[in-house]
Amino acid sequence: MDLSRHTPIIKPWEHPAPITIIGVGATGSKIAMALVALGFTNLRCYDFDVVEEHNLPNQAYLHQHIGMLKVDALAELVKMKTGNVIVTGK
Repeated sequence: MDLSRHTPIIKPWEHPAPITIIGVGATGSKIAMALVALGFTNLRCYDFDVVEEHNLPNQAYLHQHIGMLKVDALAELVKMKTGNVIVTGK
């Protein structure tokens, strides 16, 4: 992933503290995906909810994630996009 356009402004490797996101629904899932797209890898995401069909239009999840815990589906998306692993909690 080419981060060269963003690194003059923000350098994710200079921010080693974990970023915690509690709730990875509409807002949390999009924020998490935006952070990993910027190069942040030290995310800790917590949610106890599952992906339902009505979540698909406004959350980061795909059809194949229906029925999965949101944190597990998010971890799968992050892995697909970046190859990185995030810490998840239920």
